[in-house]
Amino acid sequence: MFFYEEELYSLKVPLYALILLIVTLVIIIGLYICLQRQPKITPTASFKVPFVPLLPLLSVFSNTYLMVHLEEFTWIRFFVWMVIGFAIYFSYGIVKSVGYLTTEERNRLSLDSPAEEILPEED
Repeated sequence: MFFYEEELYSLKVPLYALILLIVTLVIIIGLYICLQRQPKITPTASFKVPFVPLLPLLSVFSNTYLMVHLEEFTWIRFFVWMVIGFAIYFSYGIVKSVGYLTTEERNRLSLDSPAEEILPEED
């Protein structure tokens, strides 16, 4: 038996869930309309993905439907693994980051320029 399956099939959905669903749908539809009103550049690519506005929208709804039926323990495992993954990602990024270095420091560390520019020329 899935989480809240009886409530879902008997349509005993709490009011806050319906309001949240309606607000989310209004936001999605509003964003879709705004994106459709933007000027478009004619694509020159040799391949075009079929059904671009419809297929991603259906994918989002079908994946959301599948996610709703996951058990509570599955979500706990998911969030634990996400926390572990973010910790690894950001700890690696902090150690390896060079975005805060000045150009001179980057040149000294030979991150942006070849060795000939870093070493002083001999007389």
